[in-house]
Amino acid sequence: MRYFVGNFFQIADCITEEMQQIDYCINRIIDFKEAEVQNTFVVKHGVDEDLDRCKYKNQHFISFI
Repeated sequence: MRYFVGNFFQIADCITEEMQQIDYCINRIIDFKEAEVQNTFVVKHGVDEDLDRCKYKNQHFISFI
């Protein structure tokens, strides 16, 4: 257990502010839960208005059929 804790802190010390910013940006854009359900890349609602409109039209078109 002590080996694991030591490795954890060693890895945690290597995480830079830039890496944290990249993680933040990725998690703001990608909907990981929905991507897993759909088995494809999914952009979160609110990231891009044009993409949101396309998704809305696509969802309503499918339900119309």
